[in-house]
Amino acid sequence: MKKVLVGALLAATATYGSAIEVGTGIWQQSMGGDIANNALNMGDMGLSGSNDLYFYATIDMPLIIPNIKVRSQSLTANGSGTLSTATASDFLGVDLSAFDGLATTSSLDLSYIDVVAHYGLPLPVMNVDFGINVRMINGSFSMKDDGGFVATQEGSKTLPLPMLHAAVSMPLPGNISVYGEYNTLPIEGLNVSDLLVKARYVLPVPTLIVDLGIEVGYHDFTIAITKPADMASDINSKGFFVGVAAEF
Repeated sequence: MKKVLVGALLAATATYGSAIEVGTGIWQQSMGGDIANNALNMGDMGLSGSNDLYFYATIDMPLIIPNIKVRSQSLTANGSGTLSTATASDFLGVDLSAFDGLATTSSLDLSYIDVVAHYGLPLPVMNVDFGINVRMINGSFSMKDDGGFVATQEGSKTLPLPMLHAAVSMPLPGNISVYGEYNTLPIEGLNVSDLLVKARYVLPVPTLIVDLGIEVGYHDFTIAITKPADMASDINSKGFFVGVAAEF
């Protein structure tokens, strides 16, 4: 019986994925929403998304040890605008009321690192993963008065987010596979929703130890915060991405 189970696990690994996978690419994301407890719209500040890099690595572990995935995602927005409200007070340590009515240049960074521990359930036509994703958002914000009347202010804060993780992957004919994952944290004061879908084409290049592929997909990330108060915001980043991947 044990030999049958081990054989089934090895066959599932061969069918649905390799032991190690790495990938990198560019996410062309557009960012929008409100900050400072919804007192300021990012569009009014001229803040918009950018082309941000990502990198990930996955390791399939044997037997009862959970598989591990690590993802590093840059997530930035920069722009210029004129603040038209004095009701906003503080965001990530920046006193926004000091810039009311001034032409400003702002920069927002919500880059994060994911560490996912998950188990795979191989089914006849697909693989289903479920687990826990601990996301560390390294948030920072800066604002500069273009006229030089008010000193530049900047602040930062790290926010840990333990999220539920689920993913589905399926091979298709013609060296193509599809993958989708969803991460969420729906609690009072903090609501996170993160959806990523992609398709991969493995290049028909003969190699001994690695399969090289090209992947394209769509990523939609929303975070709504009411606590802590100095991070109160409702922000969405979404857009298409393209990258390369290698399976060992």
